Amino acid sequence: MSVELMRQDAIELLHAWVQRVADDAGVRVIFIKGLSLEHHGLRQGRIPADVDAWVDPAEFTRFCALLEARGWRSRTHSIVSARRRAHSATYIHGEWPCDIDLHFRFPGFVEDDAKVFEELWGRTESMPAAHHSCIVPDLLSSMAIVALHALRNRASAESRRADLDAVRAQMLTPEQKTAFALLAQRTGCDQTLAAVLEELEVPRSPADVRGDLARLELDEWHRETQARSLLLHRWRLTFAMAPVSRWPRLARAALWPSREQLAAMNPETTDSMSARAGARISRWGRGVRALLGLLRRR
Repeated sequence: MSVELMRQDAIELLHAWVQRVADDAGVRVIFIKGLSLEHHGLRQGRIPADVDAWVDPAEFTRFCALLEARGWRSRTHSIVSARRRAHSATYIHGEWPCDIDLHFRFPGFVEDDAKVFEELWGRTESMPAAHHSCIVPDLLSSMAIVALHALRNRASAESRRADLDAVRAQMLTPEQKTAFALLAQRTGCDQTLAAVLEELEVPRSPADVRGDLARLELDEWHRETQARSLLLHRWRLTFAMAPVSRWPRLARAALWPSREQLAAMNPETTDSMSARAGARISRWGRGVRALLGLLRRR
């Protein structure tokens, strides 16, 4: 690509490009967050940081390979474990100013991955992007997705509050409330979104007897969203999942992350010595504040 793209233009073009790749390969994808939220009036005035596409879980590996065959490469992930089970893979390209984030599941939907995708697929609609028709969730599915994302997002209190306020502001008809209750029950977000559903006056169905995996997902969701410090929670999880022999390496990464690890944790950081030093110092500050805050609450 010879002309540098503005991120806003790139986001629209990538939606259309990913949809075309998916259509040609016969793979089902649903574009979530970002432009789909603007489409439904749930978010305005924010340029998305990347393109989020929820891929049919059965085709996820094949679709990742399709992107890699077209010059995209997987971004190195942070050494810190966000969750015990991965839910997405991020792809970058040297000629594009934004990433593609491919999902095969979404935290907060605790039912089986394939079952959740089928439920959302049955509720999709089309949205124009760069003069191309792209598949997005319907309003209710988008409300569930952005609310779950907001409840997990500790990076920006302002954007988190704005997203939740946009969901709460929706005036749902009785029919929509019934449909939302069914969606929540079938995808397993009836408990993770319990407070939001109550505010929207969505009727609650009797709690299902969940399978073992769904119960584990629900337990992890509660631990993550109720943690006093998400940063410390994720480091505790990282150490708990690692063999003791790896603890010294993890401790070093926590105190002085490598260039690659720093780029994975802070992709917006300029790749210069001064920027990396500033990012490391900022990390120390956040860590100290989180630890002090945790100690004050005890």
